[in-house]
Amino acid sequence: INVRGSSQQQKEELQQEEKTFDGDDRHLQQAGPPYSFSFRRCNDQFLRLPSATPSEEPSISPPNDSGSCETCEINSNEIEFAGNLRDDIFDQLSPLEMEAINQLLLRRGVIQKLINDVRNERETMDFDYIVFHQFYPPNKSEALAYLDGETNIKPQRYAIATVHRGSKKDVMQYKVGPLVNDRLDSDTATVESMLQDGEVPWAQR
Repeated sequence: INVRGSSQQQKEELQQEEKTFDGDDRHLQQAGPPYSFSFRRCNDQFLRLPSATPSEEPSISPPNDSGSCETCEINSNEIEFAGNLRDDIFDQLSPLEMEAINQLLLRRGVIQKLINDVRNERETMDFDYIVFHQFYPPNKSEALAYLDGETNIKPQRYAIATVHRGSKKDVMQYKVGPLVNDRLDSDTATVESMLQDGEVPWAQR
């Protein structure tokens, strides 16, 4: 940030800030970059520069022959991406995927309403509706093979839909999938019960 001193008073204030900065902002310096700063004066400019570490000062070019300041160069280390570009297989469900699950379970008769359409307390007791969507983790061996580049075949993507079943007075979870490009094929998608009827009683919902 370059601050041009338009008056002697401003310059004096900045000089005072330069003297007291280290003491007043020690908690920032301890946090490391980019929360530590230093001030440098170059002709009529005062430059506030981030330091790479509290003990390492940024470099600044001296004034050139014309008397004006050159561009300041700050030493910084390049940050390389250390992740795996294939780890999107663990992405959480998108809104489009959740809506695809809603519509499939409605068409299959697994639920009678969406939760936003449940209008009153009586309907919460009588109807079947989804209360929660969550990502279903892929098979471990298939995921590792894909992440390690041993295969280019992605593990199939599934979700869990938790349903309050007023019709049976229990809670059921369904494994739904596979999801492909935020969609479910209405002909080939499966809806598999993950619990026994009554395993999670209505009173524990």
